[in-house]
Amino acid sequence: MSFMEEIESTFAAIFNPGRTEIALILRRDIPVWVLPGGGKEKEETLQEAAVREAMEETGFSVKNVRHAANLRPKPPFIRSAAVFTMEFSGIRGIPCKNEVSAVHFFSLANLPEKRMPPPFSDLICQLAREESFFEFEAHMVTWPRILKEALCHPILFGKFLFSRT
Repeated sequence: MSFMEEIESTFAAIFNPGRTEIALILRRDIPVWVLPGGGKEKEETLQEAAVREAMEETGFSVKNVRHAANLRPKPPFIRSAAVFTMEFSGIRGIPCKNEVSAVHFFSLANLPEKRMPPPFSDLICQLAREESFFEFEAHMVTWPRILKEALCHPILFGKFLFSRT
């Protein structure tokens, strides 16, 4: 089985038209800012899953969808995912309130440092400047960093662990 066949999750990097801001969601179950995303359903492509998840979690319609990167896991806490860049083109609905507490466009120069899991800020910065497809390995998620996060934010870390089962 190839790496692409193993990927069952997607992330949607929704930029504003000038590519100076990116949409992030505040998860309801674990209150951290992340890219919208989720698993693909049986009969859909990864791109279709990314667009669906973007709409479900933000309420946005999008255009100019491009498979920009693959996120490869390092420790077992991160799942492989296909990352698609896309451009905001309007509001189509309301975000799924069961999954999302808030949706906000953040300046690329002012991402929410305190409540964003480690790989997202580096991934977003690379997505903003890369024009061609790339493989992204989450090197910044190391065992010492995981231990630090667990000690500094035990409740959030516990919720994260239980959400993975």
